[in-house]
Amino acid sequence: MRWLVATYRFPFPLTHGSWLRTYHLLRSLVQLGDAVGLVAYPAPADARAVYEDAGIELLDGPAHDPPRQGRGRCRLSPHAHDAALSAAVAQHAPSADAVLLVREPALQYAPDARRAPRVLVDMVDDPAVERASFGDGRSGDASWIHALRLRMGEKRYERTYAHAVDAFAFTTDVDAGAFAKRHPAARCEVVPNGVDVERFRPMDAVGGPSDARTVVFVGNLAHRPNADAAQWLLQEIAPRVWRTHPDARFRIVGPNPPADLLALRSERVDVTGEVADVREHVAPAAVVSCPMRSGTGIKNKLLEAWAMGRAVVATRRATQAIPAIDDENLLLGEAPAAHAAAIVRLLDDADLRDRLGAAGRKVVEERFTWRIAAQRLRTLAATHPPGGSGIEAFQRISGDERR
Repeated sequence: MRWLVATYRFPFPLTHGSWLRTYHLLRSLVQLGDAVGLVAYPAPADARAVYEDAGIELLDGPAHDPPRQGRGRCRLSPHAHDAALSAAVAQHAPSADAVLLVREPALQYAPDARRAPRVLVDMVDDPAVERASFGDGRSGDASWIHALRLRMGEKRYERTYAHAVDAFAFTTDVDAGAFAKRHPAARCEVVPNGVDVERFRPMDAVGGPSDARTVVFVGNLAHRPNADAAQWLLQEIAPRVWRTHPDARFRIVGPNPPADLLALRSERVDVTGEVADVREHVAPAAVVSCPMRSGTGIKNKLLEAWAMGRAVVATRRATQAIPAIDDENLLLGEAPAAHAAAIVRLLDDADLRDRLGAAGRKVVEERFTWRIAAQRLRTLAATHPPGGSGIEAFQRISGDERR
């Protein structure tokens, strides 16, 4: 199968969860024997090399940086439209068997992609579900009006272009179901995230000896749910652990830590910032904590910890679309006291850590590899009949835009 993939940014760095997913899905499609071409925006040589080394062809696209602001393709659109990217997608689509558009901002290029037999959108998460996880943000009249306009714009944007798409992929059934409720005619399927199980595997601590006192949290801290979880871990959970285990150490691993998080560093708290190899921090840890209170989608951090055979304590929100069973493959802790108690239990019980870590690794091997995810994406493209309502939608949208 020949794939054309279009993104609204060059999908790099791979510390960004969506771009990590995109890279591994495309690399896995190549490994399965498909031809994959990527059309995006200019990128540094090192970023391009990562994709070229994976066998992904980088196609001619816009010569300028992606627009940060600008007029949308439809009225009230929350996303700026780029005519150059439209032209590039339209140019390359006829030679593809399927076009994959990545994330909601790329949905507007579905009319251009319709020149291919099949058009898919990897939404990853549902924007309405993600927004709801933060609350409505009504702190004043201006913010209320802005939020209302955003919701209206997103609804119109989705309604305008969803008809030109054959199928939508989401990481969880919660996200897929929410989108399908708004768009009953849309085909919505789950293509979960995965893990590179050869890279993330049980191993001796690569950054030093194992430390039965260390609790690790991993995440890109520019992402608000990660920053919130890290703050909650250090301010509400860690003090409860220190009451009985004053020698316990907490390590926050990931790029873009905000100033208020950096201010919490101490002899017992390490905030690393960006690291060259996250495995060096996960491998020696006694516990990996995933205390998510907001956000949506599958958590790569949890799957990677499982793949490395690490014991995990998580909230329910961190386990969306993951077969998490308390005391079988992880420990659940919703409130700070319960989360802290679960961490303490693991710090005290090496056998329990080993049992939970082995069970988590088995789940990943059986259900959450990138190869499995790529195979689901291939099936989604191959089983959907080409043409039909999608072609009609393309013609209708094209006519509407001419008017």
